[in-house]
Amino acid sequence: MLRVRQGYPTLFFIEAGQKEPSFQQIGSNALHAMRRFMEGKGLLRRQVKAEL
Repeated sequence: MLRVRQGYPTLFFIEAGQKEPSFQQIGSNALHAMRRFMEGKGLLRRQVKAEL
């Protein structure tokens, strides 16, 4: 179950054919955590270097 935390960014990933997220992250590092998750699964097509 995902709790709603007002004001915090939340990302989640649901794989094709699934009903529940296989990944969820709440907080300011959610985008970086999602990128690491997708790299580990081999889901990124190309490396994108972001300047943050």
